[in-house]
Amino acid sequence: SEVDKLHGWWQDKIHPEDREQVMQELDQAILSGNDRFQLEYRFKCADGSYKYIFDRAYIVKDDDGEPIRIIGSMQDITRRKEVLKNEEQNRRLLEAITENAETPIWVRDSDGTIVLANNEWKKLFNIDEEDVIGKSIYDLMDESTAQVFRKNDDRVVSSGETRTFFETVQIDGEKHHFVTSMFPLLDVPGMGKATGGVAIDIT
Repeated sequence: SEVDKLHGWWQDKIHPEDREQVMQELDQAILSGNDRFQLEYRFKCADGSYKYIFDRAYIVKDDDGEPIRIIGSMQDITRRKEVLKNEEQNRRLLEAITENAETPIWVRDSDGTIVLANNEWKKLFNIDEEDVIGKSIYDLMDESTAQVFRKNDDRVVSSGETRTFFETVQIDGEKHHFVTSMFPLLDVPGMGKATGGVAIDIT
C-alpha cells in the first residue's frame, strides 16, 4: 500500500535526528485509528539541504478501516524556526548577562510588580525568596523604600526618557546611596508602562 511505501521514500528524506520520533508519531496515529495528524520535522530537499516542515496529513482507509493512502501538505516553516531560535538565543544571552552582572538590575511594571530582578538586586535587599517575579515591591520591602521606587518609576514613565537618580535607601537600618539609571519600557507587548533600572552603590 501507499502507507507502506511511505515508510521508505519519505522516511529516507527525514533528517536522521528527527526520523525515529516522526516515525513513532506516524505509527501511533495509524494504530490509534486517527484520520488526521500533524508533524514538525526537517525534510531533505532536492539540493541536499534540510528545511523545517509542518506536515498536515489525512489517512485514507478502505471499507475495512485499513489505511491505504496518506494525503498531506507540507509547509516550509524554516524561517519561523530560525526566528524562534534567534529569540531563544537572545533570551538566554540577556539572562546570562543579567544574572552575571555585579550590579542590581530590575524591571517593574506600572503597579510596582517585579517583572525581572537579578541575583544582585535580591542580595542588596536581603531578599531570600528564590523567585520574586510577580511580587510587588510593597510586599518585599518597607513602605518608605517602596514609595521612593514607585515615585521614580512614575517620573521615568512620564518623561519617556532614560533618567539618572541619586537615591538614598534605608536597608537593614543602614543608609545606602545609589546612582540609579532608569529607563522606560513602553513598547514591550503585555507589559504596559514598565520601567527598568541599573543601580550602583556609592555608599
